[in-house]
Amino acid sequence: MQAKNPLDNFFKIYVILIITLKHKTAIALALLTLLLVGSTSVTFAQTPRGLGLTNGRLVACQAREKAVKNRMESLIDLVSNIESKFDSIAQRVENFYTNTVIPSGKTVPNYNTLIADISTKKDAVTTSLNKAQSDVTAFNCTANDPVTLLNTFRIDMQAVKEALKTYRTSIKNLIVAVHSESPSPSPEASEKP
Repeated sequence: MQAKNPLDNFFKIYVILIITLKHKTAIALALLTLLLVGSTSVTFAQTPRGLGLTNGRLVACQAREKAVKNRMESLIDLVSNIESKFDSIAQRVENFYTNTVIPSGKTVPNYNTLIADISTKKDAVTTSLNKAQSDVTAFNCTANDPVTLLNTFRIDMQAVKEALKTYRTSIKNLIVAVHSESPSPSPEASEKP
């Protein structure tokens, strides 16, 4: 009696699987398993490297690392753009106040408080944005825990979003205060022939 090859049972099982399922996935699974039988790469892909990701996850992370960093940097650029737009709006309101409202003889009683509030909120946005930027530079798939780094970036970006909301609210408060004291246009100037 001949010694049976251990792959004979393997082939019988997958022939039955292919016959019963008749799917391309079953064929692909059988071929993939056949290629990996006896290979050390199956066990190598599942062994942890100590700290960090397993080898299979590390390869997947490294394949996406550039796209993830680009997305993070795009979010940082978007926030920087929004911050610069808010800065320009606040500056235009301040210019309107000094060039139009003050010469008309009216003043906003709490103007300095509103400007200080805007400055404080802008500093909060800048601080949280710098923290998120440091998260982008720290992200690396070979780090001890890149998933935690991504979660930290997500949490820091939520803080940036909240800081932007409060910064926007401060600017809106200044606009409302300056608008309430701004000289109203005369009826003759607003009518056009």
